[in-house]
Amino acid sequence: MSRGLTALSLFAAFALLLTGCPNKPSQSRGVSYVDLVKEKLTLPDPIDRARELTKLMHAQATDGGDSFGAEETMKFAVKACGEIDDPVRKVEAYCFLAEGQAAIKHSSDAKKSLKEALTFVEKVEGVPGKTRLYARIGRTQGRAGDIDGAAESIATAEEMTAQLEGPYEKILALTDLAGSYTVIEKSEDVKRVVGTALKMAGALEDQRKQCEAIAKVAAKLQEMKNPEEARKAFDLAKATAEKIEDPHSRCYAMIDIAKKLHEAGYPAEARDLLNQAELLSNKISRPDFKQQTLVEIRTTIDKLNLSAGN
Repeated sequence: MSRGLTALSLFAAFALLLTGCPNKPSQSRGVSYVDLVKEKLTLPDPIDRARELTKLMHAQATDGGDSFGAEETMKFAVKACGEIDDPVRKVEAYCFLAEGQAAIKHSSDAKKSLKEALTFVEKVEGVPGKTRLYARIGRTQGRAGDIDGAAESIATAEEMTAQLEGPYEKILALTDLAGSYTVIEKSEDVKRVVGTALKMAGALEDQRKQCEAIAKVAAKLQEMKNPEEARKAFDLAKATAEKIEDPHSRCYAMIDIAKKLHEAGYPAEARDLLNQAELLSNKISRPDFKQQTLVEIRTTIDKLNLSAGN
């Protein structure tokens, strides 16, 4: 699998993207794909139209076994992508379409969509947005089997990280790159950029900011399907929090980490950390700070739906 994803894993990768979509197409309502396409064509926003038609295209080719219908729906999706004015959203739409096309073995069409994405990424203003999108294009190219093109796009994104001003922007950009390198199976590069991101996070002057940044890296790694590195980063975040002497600051660091643990799909660990923070709050000397911290902990538990019995 050194030259890209197999057809099966391409299908799985795109299917995973669809699991996060609340309106994944289905014919459970007894509605035909033709009717569903007509329905999606009435969506006024071309961004929504492109995404929904791409999902339908994939469903027609896989669940429905209708290759011809999928090709017709693809044409509508391509047209919708072309109607998007915002270059950032246009690039994202073309990438999503390219992944869908690659998943149903339309490699030449995926290449065309990626060519459009690479054209319009140059129209994006600002280094942060352009950096993120080059990393996104690289991931899509990797999933579509264009490993050389992916490596070039990811290298461009990495070069641009040096131009980012804020440390948080650099840390998150490097973590995003780790996800891109993961797609093209560059494990040494993954370790390198994650190591740099964590080193930068650890160099922040404020210890609570260190914990927050490391936890952000961990959550991003989990999102990018790199659980092993995510686990290491979460452990580092918790170990860093333990070094904070002031119980008030340590409690808030633990709350920050708990939120990211929950975001990454670890609700039990998030609740356990919040329980620890609640116990630690008893050591806060100022009554007003103690009360404020307890309210924040309990509000977080409620917001994350982590109360007993859930």
